[in-house]
Amino acid sequence: MKRRAPSPIGVLLEEARDISARAGGVVIDRENWRRAVGERIAERTEPGRLRAGVLTLNVASAAWAQELSFFVPDLLARVAALGVRATSIRFQVRPSAARTRPTAPARSAAPRAKLPPELEAKLAGVADPALRAAIAEAATLGLGRPALSSAPRARDPRGAATRNDPRGRAPAKSAAGPRRKP
Repeated sequence: MKRRAPSPIGVLLEEARDISARAGGVVIDRENWRRAVGERIAERTEPGRLRAGVLTLNVASAAWAQELSFFVPDLLARVAALGVRATSIRFQVRPSAARTRPTAPARSAAPRAKLPPELEAKLAGVADPALRAAIAEAATLGLGRPALSSAPRARDPRGAATRNDPRGRAPAKSAAGPRRKP
């Protein structure tokens, strides 16, 4: 008899959930769900079972549950178009509902400048190619930024007395005139 390696508990729970969902009446497959609600919502949600008119919708986070709660009437209409007779939706946070796709890192739209020849020469001396590329990218972004203005800055609204007091407090003003010590 061949022995099986132990399975992670998460895998077992997912399998049990899927079996239970099929037995409990999941009525929307993932492809129909994707067509009904769109790519953005389908990537972060998963339809669950329908019980007594309540459709359980597994969501990736509490924030998604909050956002989607504003669209319950629209979601119910879309589900009805699939032939599902749901009267309400119950949100259940289940991080595994998020199906993330590997994406390329977002490129900055910040202006970039060409590296000066002396900096390129110094970068050639960096042995690690990943470090060299990171330094070059940071330098092109830094050099592409607009120069800071040398115009005078706005004055501190607290006034000169506060700025010059070492304790950071301005002398109290009163209608009776300056304060006198007793």
